[in-house]
Amino acid sequence: MKVRNEFTLSSSVTRLSLTTIVAATVLPETPELFLKWRELVLTYEVSGTKVHDARRVAAMTLYHVGRILTFNTQDFARYKTVEAVNPTAL
Repeated sequence: MKVRNEFTLSSSVTRLSLTTIVAATVLPETPELFLKWRELVLTYEVSGTKVHDARRVAAMTLYHVGRILTFNTQDFARYKTVEAVNPTAL
């Protein structure tokens, strides 16, 4: 087995880590999320692949998540309810 870095984890540790990450970061899909997403898409006239960012913002707004860490801060500039932070700025 070729090791790419020194952080190779066993499958059981990886499974546990993924379970923990998902439990801490995956926000529930609700009808309200769809309605907020639709509202943002229509309000900001979002189209194409940018609708995925609008969905993230909808979830962030509903669940009171104020910041997103991203290299694409400009993709979130139109939304006033969230702050996009570039990792290089930290």
